[in-house]
Amino acid sequence: MTVAGRNSGAPPLVRALVPTLVLVLTITSGLISAESSEPRVVQLPGNVTFGGLFPMHEQRSSDGQATCGKIKEEKGIQRLEAMLWAVDEINRDPRLLPGIEIGVRILDTCSSGTYALEQSMEFVRSNMNQ
Repeated sequence: MTVAGRNSGAPPLVRALVPTLVLVLTITSGLISAESSEPRVVQLPGNVTFGGLFPMHEQRSSDGQATCGKIKEEKGIQRLEAMLWAVDEINRDPRLLPGIEIGVRILDTCSSGTYALEQSMEFVRSNMNQ
């Protein structure tokens, strides 16, 4: 079952973003090392930004250096979808948070504790600069 096939009943935001995200992550899978300063990120603007760190890729070792491996559909992409769905549901209901738009900044941990820490620091730095 494809990721896009699971999203047939999902909100428009999720249906629009997930295929693009999967394509981008598939193209870059294994090309960005865990030591890279370039984050893998999904970002939506808002008045309040929620951060998410999900293991969207498996960890892979290559020549002693950790890199991102294959996409983890069930424990990574599905969690990403769940966060996007929840934020979309909250933003679409004008009674929940009137006048406030929730945004997200979701980063890939590549199933690596070290890389997850770097991504956490990237999230903090990006929010301090705004």
